[in-house]
Amino acid sequence: MKKRQIQDIAAAALLALATAGFVGADGNETKTAALLARLRQALGGEDKLAAVKGLTVEADMRRVLPGEGSQPGSDMSGDIKLDIGGPSHYLFVDSFSPMPGFPPISIGSAIDGEAQWSGPLSAPSGPVMIRTAGSDPTQLRPRLEKDLTRLSIALLSGSGVPGIEFKYGGIVESPDGRAEVLEVKGPGGFEGSLYLDEKTARPMMIVYQEAARRMTMRREGPGARPIAAGHTDIAAPSSGSHEGNPGAPSGTAEMKEARMFLSDYKTANGISFPHAITIKVQDGQTEEWTVQKVKINPAFGADHFKKR
Repeated sequence: MKKRQIQDIAAAALLALATAGFVGADGNETKTAALLARLRQALGGEDKLAAVKGLTVEADMRRVLPGEGSQPGSDMSGDIKLDIGGPSHYLFVDSFSPMPGFPPISIGSAIDGEAQWSGPLSAPSGPVMIRTAGSDPTQLRPRLEKDLTRLSIALLSGSGVPGIEFKYGGIVESPDGRAEVLEVKGPGGFEGSLYLDEKTARPMMIVYQEAARRMTMRREGPGARPIAAGHTDIAAPSSGSHEGNPGAPSGTAEMKEARMFLSDYKTANGISFPHAITIKVQDGQTEEWTVQKVKINPAFGADHFKKR
């Protein structure tokens, strides 16, 4: 489906929510089961999805941050890698260059059984400070569980993650097409709406709530100025003794609407995956992922998800 059509569906969805709700939304369990079955069949079938015990996705990434006041936001490039080893093992590595020619920075966030962690995996040496403001470590586990839930829904229809609940939400219409909706709840307190192309039953978009994340990078020394600013918190003193909880939103951060757009489906091992993913946060950043590699059931080492 064309990007313009997806955006029309998104606008129509907001209109429907703001007025009388969805067309035919009655929470009928039969409709929920039927639509969920169509979704999973469209992705490759229940048996193939159930056989997925682990997943690796690697993608090129572009991130555009909102500016501060009259200052324009940063336009960053890099890559992301996510590893899912089941409902209690998850690793997300965000590697990016905050400006052209600047050395890359890698931030890891993971769930490892009962433990969780988040911190720099690599950062530039020299007189550069990457600073966090307002990170709350107590919010890390729920945030990571929520991210894992959302990605599992987007990529695998929630298969393999216990505690995800679906409820039929009706039909949204726009001038260029229709989408069927599943309301979703899951681990980490995730709540969102999953929009499926009425014709193909493949996911088009997830709408959910997200806390804005902030990042400030600054050169140390007299007259130092920020070299990147925006809504993605990262903390790492350039000395190498990294502290804080990178990327975690403050416990008092205002929740904003976020939309994850999914398109350009291609098949890997008989399962259909989106290879173009765009995430837009209201008054916040926009990310574009171009998937380069999908690996099903990779062999993760015993220490793969442990803190580094």
